[in-house]
Amino acid sequence: MNANLDLKHKAPVDTAYNSIFGKAVADLETVHSFLRDTLGIPRLTWTDYIAELRYLAREECSDFDLIEAQYKRLKAARPRADDLEQWR
Repeated sequence: MNANLDLKHKAPVDTAYNSIFGKAVADLETVHSFLRDTLGIPRLTWTDYIAELRYLAREECSDFDLIEAQYKRLKAARPRADDLEQWR
């Protein structure tokens, strides 16, 4: 749901609606709630960034700024050690 405009394998639903609603925060929150709760569109996780990097590799992407941005997003989204404990 919160994909960035430069993602190639996911649609940036959040970003698109943010540009439409702009500063109408209440309306935007309603739309986000509808997308997340009613339609079940999930937020991006670290696994989505890995999938994006794999996609870029398959497509032989040479846009190093784009690739670097994905690695930075992956680093920011990676699970913390205490999150990993619940998976053991």
